[in-house]
Amino acid sequence: MNRSSVDASANPAPPLVAVYHDGQEVSSSNKTASSKEPDNGIETETSRSSATHSKAKSDGKEGSFFERAGQFIHDVRTEMRRVTWPTATEVKNTTIITLIAVIFFAFYLFVIDKGIAFFITQLERFVEWLL
Repeated sequence: MNRSSVDASANPAPPLVAVYHDGQEVSSSNKTASSKEPDNGIETETSRSSATHSKAKSDGKEGSFFERAGQFIHDVRTEMRRVTWPTATEVKNTTIITLIAVIFFAFYLFVIDKGIAFFITQLERFVEWLL
């Protein structure tokens, strides 16, 4: 037996676990649980796309403008529920960091610009002195 096979069998990888917002845990090692959809009224990408494909196959059409607009609004609302929004503290901290970075780079570019302008002015004086 080689060493890698012993290590692999001694320390198996932990199963992946997904926790939905309602607290339901689904493990990748449990195939029946991982194939279940949470019963929270949120469509998944696979269920939505299969429903759309079956509708398109049966009708042969894409649907009216209002049906597509309604589906779009529904999809947007569904995705917006899934977004993890930052807290007020996180927004404040990232805003402060951004302002500090902007001030730093503004000052840095100001110094570089003044340095190059000074160098060009001195170069012009030197060329006039030579002529």
